[in-house]
Amino acid sequence: KIPQEKKLPYPAINRESFQFFITCQAGVEALVKREAEKIGLKNFDVQDRIVRGEWTEKNLYELLVQSRFSNRVYIELASAITNDFDSLFELVKNISWKNFLRAGIAIVTEATAIKSTLSHTPSIQSIAKKAIVSHLTDGTGTHHLYENRDGDEAHIQIFLIENRAHILIDITGNPLHKRGYRTESGDAPIKENLAAAILAISGWRFREKFLDPFCGSGTFAIEAAMLARNIAPGLGRHFAVENFPFFEKEIFYTVRREAREKIYPSGNYQIFASDIDPKMTEIAKNNARRAGVEDDIIFVEQNFFDYDFWEKTTIVTNPPYGERIEANEEISNFYEKFVKFFENQNISGGFITSYSEAEKWLPRSRWKNRKLYNGGLPARWYQKID
Repeated sequence: KIPQEKKLPYPAINRESFQFFITCQAGVEALVKREAEKIGLKNFDVQDRIVRGEWTEKNLYELLVQSRFSNRVYIELASAITNDFDSLFELVKNISWKNFLRAGIAIVTEATAIKSTLSHTPSIQSIAKKAIVSHLTDGTGTHHLYENRDGDEAHIQIFLIENRAHILIDITGNPLHKRGYRTESGDAPIKENLAAAILAISGWRFREKFLDPFCGSGTFAIEAAMLARNIAPGLGRHFAVENFPFFEKEIFYTVRREAREKIYPSGNYQIFASDIDPKMTEIAKNNARRAGVEDDIIFVEQNFFDYDFWEKTTIVTNPPYGERIEANEEISNFYEKFVKFFENQNISGGFITSYSEAEKWLPRSRWKNRKLYNGGLPARWYQKID
């Protein structure tokens, strides 16, 4: 039973309509927008790696728990044209910070400036921090603010876009790609939210056979199982919003309960993950167990080139490149052989790689590609055209 807590007035917060910033990786903005729209976001504004809009408080928690593609979620506290540090200071100071920050929490200011007069991010961060401290210590007789450096942190982000300052509070904590299941990984692991985005654009139909033949730590297969079973990726983790005074525990618990009720049963899917390295398949199994999808994935220790594709199979994978490929095998020879396997009519899907020469083996009439980033590493998703 959820305990009843005393309700406190927060006049600076419109609990029926929050202004949101959602950040994501370049190239997946449309997926984030579609996902947010399904949850209930209104009045969209989509920019490079940013989706903005309005939501209710319940939608706020739904996004944190359910989003597969986003990086971070922020609440916008104030916004105004800002051309100098004095106006930035006043904008930040006039926010009712006691409604958003509990006593003793460590305050971290961060800044991003795009096409703005104020561009020196360390100075922007410093001015913002001084303004917050000035507001919180006003009338106390001191300019010193106690912050518990060994406890929780509140991250305040200042986005300056074409001289408009957006003052945001990060309600995410650890970025959303950190689902919590991947405690072990191999070389160059793909981020969980990028893997989910690739699965969403791959054309895989959940009842069809799925294979990641270079599974590494198992991210593609695990995300595929979570997607097929409608398992919300944020069900098992905590968020920064839980540390703030405006947090509504009852609404949050309701969102989690509703997400659990929408999970589909296990055992109805053909999801395969293989790797030539037995150590990696064991790591992938352990990660799948933590994600709650171990029974939905068949793990195999096998060389990709030993497969016989006699039935329809969707491949989504992150094959070796650079230092990830065996020293005794030329990378160009590997990709030539690898791409030839995709000529099999029973294979659909594609692969993501940072190996820039892969395209020379791909007939343009039969492949399309999309530029993506795995962390800060440029990569391309190559998809076979059926």
